[in-house]
Amino acid sequence: MKTYFLVLTFFLFSFPLFAAQEKVPEILSVKGFLYYHGVGGWSENIFNPDFNIWNSSIGEGSLKHPSNRTLFVIEANKNTSTKADSVFIKIQKKVKDKIEILYEKKHKFSFLEENQNMHVPVFLESTTFGEFIVTAYICDFLGKKISPIKESSVKYGGGE
Repeated sequence: MKTYFLVLTFFLFSFPLFAAQEKVPEILSVKGFLYYHGVGGWSENIFNPDFNIWNSSIGEGSLKHPSNRTLFVIEANKNTSTKADSVFIKIQKKVKDKIEILYEKKHKFSFLEENQNMHVPVFLESTTFGEFIVTAYICDFLGKKISPIKESSVKYGGGE
């Protein structure tokens, strides 16, 4: 009986050590694409360091055509977290010392993203000048941040 009790005690207290550990949810990437409204096409990823946005309204720099709209795509993964509920996204526009919040919203994970990545699209108009700052992280059911913050920015230069 004593041996049985010792074995049972060992398994009860060591079970958490053997249980699968949850992986921390994470924001995998932030991408952006300019929409070329005149031809109905898209630019390459504007967060690529070699992509130069200059006078976007007339299509200079790395742009192939004029653009005043941007699609931001935030990719997130719950991993094995049972606490991950939503992706918080904030997009700000900075011109000199003035910062304006253009977008701020939580996007809930659905059962479809249970074992795969979630891609959250945010389409903004009038994106022709300034620095655009995208901040994203994953929240639990109470809205508390449970992943590292991912922040990416891109500058739209020009003479506007």
